[in-house]
Amino acid sequence: MPSCCATAIPQNEVLAGEGDSSSPRGRRSSREVAAEAAAAAEADERSALAAERASLPIAAYREEFLAAVEAHQVSDRLAGVASGGEV
Repeated sequence: MPSCCATAIPQNEVLAGEGDSSSPRGRRSSREVAAEAAAAAEADERSALAAERASLPIAAYREEFLAAVEAHQVSDRLAGVASGGEV
């Protein structure tokens, strides 16, 4: 890299994430931090969805429904409005 573009970091300056032992040199990259934040947000969202599903009235019949689906042939069709079902 040309010397005009290089930026020197003083040795006594503390870098963001320094002292964290999650990476080999004790620093976490911004990608690692972002990935951890995204994973935590996804876990929170999954937890909220699980709680919402458990609160639905049909939740009490989940196992019975899954057993019926497994025991019998099931066909599920989804079509949008004006998709050609009835003219």
